[in-house]
Order: sequence, then C-alpha cells, then structure tokens
Amino acid sequence: MLYYIRPHWSKTFREEIVITEKFAALEPAKQERILSAALEEFAEQGYERASTNRIVKKAGIGKGMLFYYFKSKRELFEYLIEYGISFVVDEYLNRIDGEEPDFLA
Repeated sequence: MLYYIRPHWSKTFREEIVITEKFAALEPAKQERILSAALEEFAEQGYERASTNRIVKKAGIGKGMLFYYFKSKRELFEYLIEYGISFVVDEYLNRIDGEEPDFLA
C-alpha cells in the first residue's frame, strides 16, 4: 500500500511524496541508512548495474527487507528520484529571491 507523508526534509516544494507504508514506519535513522546506501549505489553504478545485494549490505539489512519496503528495484529508484528532486528544490531553488534583480546577490 502506498500513501503520502511529509518527510522531515521537505518544506515547500512538495508537501508530500509517495512512500510505502512499511518503509514509512521505520525509524528515521534506518530510513536514512537505506536511502544513503541506495543513492550511493545508483550514483556509482547507474540503474542497470546497481545491485540490490550491495545496497542491503551497505545498509545493514536483509535483502528480503528491502523488497518488503519497496516492491522492486524500480520502485526504490523512482522513490530516490522524487527524494532527490525535493531535496534540491527545498535546499537550493527555494532560497532564490525572485524579487532580487541581481542574480549573484
């Protein structure tokens, strides 16, 4: 089952992102371990070569648990894309003052 939550890092871009109920129930530290391991793996290997075996090893969880939280490698990857976009917008783009005529200021 999918539902919407407002992550601790999301302030303005998207009030909510889709996340699995089971993953959302994890304590934040465990969520961050899994997300960090997955982000690192996909960044280094790309989608096709990314290994869920390496992700779970880096995250310190069993492989079955990863697929308990996310139905597939594709679902995890798509979640990470949303996570990354929200982070960039919240941390960088929303800090731009549209009223300031001098871009460098």
